Amino acid sequence: MVTTDFADSTTIHMERDQASGTMIGHYYIFEAQNNELYVQKIELNMASVIDTATAPIFPINMDKTFIISSYEVDTANDNPEESAVDVWLNSANEVRAERHADADTYIVPTINIFVITFTGDGFVQRGSFTWQKTDILKQQDITEVNQDLSLIKSGQMYGIGLSDGTGGSSDDIQSVFIKYEFVDNNSIKLERYNARSLAAVGHWEVIEFVTPKIIEPIEVEPIIPEQPQIDTNLFYLEISDRGTVYNANLTLTVANSTILGYGTVNITLFKEEINGNIDDVELINYYANFNGTDVYLNRFIDLTNLIDNGIIHQFYGSYRLEIVIFDSGYENDKFNVTQFVIQTDTYIDASASDFDAWITDPARSDTDGDSISDYDEIYGWTRGSVTFRTNPLSKDTDGDGAKI
Repeated sequence: MVTTDFADSTTIHMERDQASGTMIGHYYIFEAQNNELYVQKIELNMASVIDTATAPIFPINMDKTFIISSYEVDTANDNPEESAVDVWLNSANEVRAERHADADTYIVPTINIFVITFTGDGFVQRGSFTWQKTDILKQQDITEVNQDLSLIKSGQMYGIGLSDGTGGSSDDIQSVFIKYEFVDNNSIKLERYNARSLAAVGHWEVIEFVTPKIIEPIEVEPIIPEQPQIDTNLFYLEISDRGTVYNANLTLTVANSTILGYGTVNITLFKEEINGNIDDVELINYYANFNGTDVYLNRFIDLTNLIDNGIIHQFYGSYRLEIVIFDSGYENDKFNVTQFVIQTDTYIDASASDFDAWITDPARSDTDGDSISDYDEIYGWTRGSVTFRTNPLSKDTDGDGAKI
């Protein structure tokens, strides 16, 4: 099996777990215009002894949503119990993947699922099927559709159902490949190539689109797909780069006051470097789901320990807190930053003219050893016609990597 995903906006990536032969195939990429589609990307996997995997999704309208998925599996034989994976939309809040309960040897490292919700007057029907050991053909009644505007598919691109089997015969894997076809506007036909006396189950989706309506541009109003509200909040703390800090710690507490809706909250804290050539350092990355349940985060960070271990380069600079909330739409849901403080020891907040604030080594004329005396750094030294006042405690005042 081959899993397919976007590497970036101009490249797709296809991967199989074991290369033992030549494969030829095709791919299709479609892109919506004017907010016609809302896509959620989900990734699942299964360990060798696991036969089921699920993942939550943002709530969707199941009548206007379908899925496209692909996967790879590391099985080295044709055992459908291990390699045949059924993927489907289990509810408005969950996708599910499943293989035979006897699978116990091989892993499924990647299952890529695209959950696609569309606007307009289209409609999705879905259901499941069960094959007895000798069944070749199944027929299923559906709500009447226009076949010229409809398609039928399984949850993933291979048209595969979950199946029994041992892989003892190279024909075993044939029992899981299903052909989907319309019989008429009111029924569909599901046919497999070879039953092999193997039972199987699977899922189907019938998607009916509608003929586009031609509307004069002046009358068109934008249609925005239903999706969660997104709220982003930024907070900053700063340790001034004038003076010195011997010890510092940061405390952060975030908690909800009331939760009526459902969604996710992502709390991230960065240390912004003074030198723009050095990447900001991520200190906290907290992610939580909520559904009428409380969210509480309390973290204490020893900044001195981070410096000692080389995680951050210096105390000075800004500490940026980002809180991103994906909410189902309840305006009364509130999250409070109850603590966001930095405590410092022996820190002197010196201004440019506050010469007595610097704590230098009385036994040395040049505390930081940068060849400029403490006196000159505090009171000013010149190069050409320019006068500089620099930090007598640092060889690199502005952190740009340039030193005397």
